[in-house]
Amino acid sequence: MAKIKKNWIDYAKKPEDVGISSKEVQAFIDECIAKDKELHSITVIRHGKIACEIYRDPFKPEHRHMMYSVSKSFTSTAIGFAVAEGLLTVDTRFVDIFPEARTDKEDEYLEEMTIEDLLTMRSGKNVSVFLDRTKDRWFRDIIDSPWISEPGTEFLYISDNMYLLSGCMHRLAGMSVIDYLRPRLFEPLGMTEPFWEKCPSGIEAGGWGLMITGEDLAKFTYCYQQLGKFDGKQVIPE
Repeated sequence: MAKIKKNWIDYAKKPEDVGISSKEVQAFIDECIAKDKELHSITVIRHGKIACEIYRDPFKPEHRHMMYSVSKSFTSTAIGFAVAEGLLTVDTRFVDIFPEARTDKEDEYLEEMTIEDLLTMRSGKNVSVFLDRTKDRWFRDIIDSPWISEPGTEFLYISDNMYLLSGCMHRLAGMSVIDYLRPRLFEPLGMTEPFWEKCPSGIEAGGWGLMITGEDLAKFTYCYQQLGKFDGKQVIPE
């Protein structure tokens, strides 16, 4: 039997104790294996307890995994902290943070685009997935990409929106997103030191590229499920 308590949450003695079927968990694992899914780990939390925690060989609890678009949730959390601390608001215009985004040609849409537009994937930009990420042109290539709509009016899932937010955090906080989140999120949750892909200028990708452990992700999502509380303390502003 697994140990009964971690340093931040209890284990259920068996999944059924928190209303999870052991047979269904096993059926899910079997199906992933049968369909050759690249399963690294699973953690199921219910009613404040870990119902099951599984690591597929050769992966171990200390291994970090690519978070792909879950990275966006950490970038938006950084923005949330920045709003709470008065560094910006969701109505702050992007050009008020990056006036050099302007060109000689007047661009009404660029003048309108706000932090909220970027957060909600309604920037109006349509950025190509084929941008050359080896060049130090991420910022300019995104700004110069075509508009498909007025900011705030149409949803289009563009990961580069989060890169622009990451850039905003660098400028306003005067540090990387990882350094900004470390005392506010990573350390209070007892997370391992993360890795985050960066552009050649050293700005985190924002919308992708974060690597953390499976347990770290469980802590993060559990904190949100508890309205920002972790280990009895308000870590993320409610």
